[in-house]
Amino acid sequence: MKKYKLIVSGGTFDRLHIGHRQFLSRQLEVSEKIILGITSDSYIEKVKGIGVLPLSERISSVKKYLRSQSAENRVKITVIEKNEIPKEYEKLEIEAIAATEDTLQGAQEINNLRLKKNLPPLNIFMIDLIKKDGVKISSSIIRKEISTDVSSSQINPLWKKNILILPKSVRKDLQNPFGILIKNFTPNYQLSDMNKIITIGDVATKTFLDKNLTPRLSIIDFLVERKPTYKSIKDLGFSGNEKLIRIKNPAGSISPELFKIADQILNTFDNTPHIIKIDGEEDLAFLPISFSAPIGYKIFYGQPQKGIVEVIVTAESRAEIGRILSKFTHKS
Repeated sequence: MKKYKLIVSGGTFDRLHIGHRQFLSRQLEVSEKIILGITSDSYIEKVKGIGVLPLSERISSVKKYLRSQSAENRVKITVIEKNEIPKEYEKLEIEAIAATEDTLQGAQEINNLRLKKNLPPLNIFMIDLIKKDGVKISSSIIRKEISTDVSSSQINPLWKKNILILPKSVRKDLQNPFGILIKNFTPNYQLSDMNKIITIGDVATKTFLDKNLTPRLSIIDFLVERKPTYKSIKDLGFSGNEKLIRIKNPAGSISPELFKIADQILNTFDNTPHIIKIDGEEDLAFLPISFSAPIGYKIFYGQPQKGIVEVIVTAESRAEIGRILSKFTHKS
């Protein structure tokens, strides 16, 4: 049984990131229903300034995440113009308001307004912020990184020369999905869509091939959860007409060949499906592939025991990947 029947929360939800997803998922864990206020474009102009995505895009990204969690019917999205619960919802039996350390003051102000209107104050349900290197993840920081990103497709020349070794300090950064985790994923694409789709891992790749959909690029290693599972590309469902490239990539590292080949394949006009067969381990292949892929491409990779993660390549995602790659140590 859920702790609450109805909880309320609000925010801008610009460039939906992992912090937003945690904020929503924690509410879904504790409440049967949510009233979610998303700030209007006019509010943004007054308070936040330029750089925030339009309301329609912000709402669309939230709805997409809710659908991935099979929770769209549990959340009522409403547009808010100021820091208060819209009048049409004020007298509902709301039990709590969700907040973070950044929005606690706003939640307290809402309770003060309710008291003035002879309405009971709401319990404040606190949700932890996600931090990396001690710094909270926020849309404002992402917007700043985008504005200062000279070339989102620029690859550090050293990445094409040296083996990158995963340091222990970075392992936590890689534990959470980089995109939307979809349970019971079923591809719903046309053949014409596949020119911009990349799969990483045998499970994600076979999910598409089972629907007769061949990705533009597939990264495989014939392993499932690190256990030998397939012996050939035809076992996975490939026709054999794809271009096959083999690369050695030791566990816990990124081979410079991955950057070279990914850049070569993904930034040419040759739309022939390619397969990169990893001899070693492909767990870290997502990083060089997503950094090399053009904006707008979609990358799918498996999350063991949980589902398939969908990542749309954006300037924001590249900035995040670039930060992580910069922490790797180099081995010539």
